[in-house]
Amino acid sequence: MSEHVSRQSENLGIPWRSPLLIAILAVTIMTPLDVPLISPVLPAIAATFGVTESTAGLFVTLYALPGILLAPVIGSLADRIGRRYVLAGCLTVFGVTGTAIANAPFLLYAIPIPIAAMVLLGLDDPETTTTSGGRAYIGEAVRAVPTGRAAALYGVMFASFGLLFGGLYTALPFHLSTTFGLSSTTVGAITSGVLVVTALVSTQNGRIAAEISMRTALTTGFGLYAGGFAIVALADGLWLLSGGLLLFGVGSGLVTPTLFTGLSTLAPDHLRGGVMSLQTTTIGLSQAAGPVAFTLLAAHFGYQPTFFAASGVAAIGTALIAVAGGSRLA
Repeated sequence: MSEHVSRQSENLGIPWRSPLLIAILAVTIMTPLDVPLISPVLPAIAATFGVTESTAGLFVTLYALPGILLAPVIGSLADRIGRRYVLAGCLTVFGVTGTAIANAPFLLYAIPIPIAAMVLLGLDDPETTTTSGGRAYIGEAVRAVPTGRAAALYGVMFASFGLLFGGLYTALPFHLSTTFGLSSTTVGAITSGVLVVTALVSTQNGRIAAEISMRTALTTGFGLYAGGFAIVALADGLWLLSGGLLLFGVGSGLVTPTLFTGLSTLAPDHLRGGVMSLQTTTIGLSQAAGPVAFTLLAAHFGYQPTFFAASGVAAIGTALIAVAGGSRLA
């Protein structure tokens, strides 16, 4: 069995023993230390500090602000002085500041510190780093990137992550806590389950991309978002609700890697850090806007209408990608 998997990996050209790949995969496992770790305890935060759900949801928004402001600067630095040093430095800061929080769960933030060392040893920088900076760097990036395709991809990314951060990571924990009386631990297990589904589907992105176009993958993904949110809104029990979240997880597994792949090919290698930093800024903006929109809607209309509204937004996104995507998302 293991020999079969090994031969299959070799046929796909996956260098599992490469220090570079190991370093990159190690960095990606830091994702759960972001909002997914904070999200399940939002109801407990609201209860502990005596604040409204909208105010507690701002924890997710505030978490995004440094990334929104600093991502373009860090991306430019990565292109100018090398990604290895910038990434290792960011991981170290992330690990040290997270560990400094005097709370046992946040000790997990110590993990990025050894990974920073792994990045320094395993990640090689290309020789074609840019020497331009400031306006010259921005001008070169603008000329090199296909504007229409970039705008379409970033627009879809904003909508997708707005639904993710607003719906799954902010509104859902409050809905599960108030409607079903679930604890933070159970809420965390449910949201983690969605992430596992997303991860499993994402592993098949190479095969999926070989069979269908980017536009088809994104259309299908947003269609699953719409169906998933509609089921969550209608669910009167955990089994049906879990089915809706399963659809959302599959949709995210289709949409997220498809967007990342499309964005990674927008610019030449020596400008990729700056261009990809806009990805972080876009995700940050959606992380700032999504929780505010969802909690405000829920405060005025309740969670069921809010999830129906999210389903409607996803359905509109499905139609726009299918009809207006054209060659930009082919």
